[in-house]
Amino acid sequence: SFNNKHASAEAELQKQRQEQQKIASQKQNELISRLGYHFASSLCDYGASLRELKDNEFIALQLQNRGGRNNTDVYWMVKKADVNQCVSGKINAEALLKKASYYRY
Repeated sequence: SFNNKHASAEAELQKQRQEQQKIASQKQNELISRLGYHFASSLCDYGASLRELKDNEFIALQLQNRGGRNNTDVYWMVKKADVNQCVSGKINAEALLKKASYYRY
């Protein structure tokens, strides 16, 4: 009947939308991860130039996430003492990123 075909088509369309949203969310998370890694890598490469900061102070990166359904901003907070460890080669960028505080608001 027409109603059954319509309901079936509607269910299929809803399934496709959910799959597209899942893929978009995965791509967004991958992009955020890459940006976080590049932030940490830059701190390892250029952190020595942050001499004015004390070891107990933090460097923050805010990523404004506009568009789509989830408009939460992303923040990374990295302690200057951890940056110093990366600059000196005691840890790498990946380890620095793991030490960073990560927030989504």
